[in-house]
Amino acid sequence: MVGLISGVIASFGVVGGLTPDSAVESATTLIEGPIAEIETPGFTFYDSLSEDQFEVAPTSDQPSVTSSIYVLQAGSFRAFDDADRRKGELALLGLESSVEASETDTGLWHRVYIGPFDSRSEMARARSLTAQADIDTLQLKRQP
Repeated sequence: MVGLISGVIASFGVVGGLTPDSAVESATTLIEGPIAEIETPGFTFYDSLSEDQFEVAPTSDQPSVTSSIYVLQAGSFRAFDDADRRKGELALLGLESSVEASETDTGLWHRVYIGPFDSRSEMARARSLTAQADIDTLQLKRQP
């Protein structure tokens, strides 16, 4: 009970010390002081950006831009007859293919390639046809 009474008395003392006139005076003193001296910031980012110009000289370290050719590999066979059979299966699907022989560490391999393709949509069409015929393909990127 004593704590409640002392709390009420203390709150009257704090509230009684602040009058509306003293609050306005302290606020106007702060406003007239340092805030009046502050200027609004100016942004010159867009102006300075348009004035800056940079030139980049090409160096010999930069790689040249070349287009790539995409083909699909429809199989790799040791025997030419197997590769030729796969080429016939692809012809029945309406796809042009070629057989290329390559020598590796493990011997001679005959790889069947479909393409090159002029667009990604043609390549996607060929992949869907081969997938329907249960022929796995591998997309390869070649330099012209």
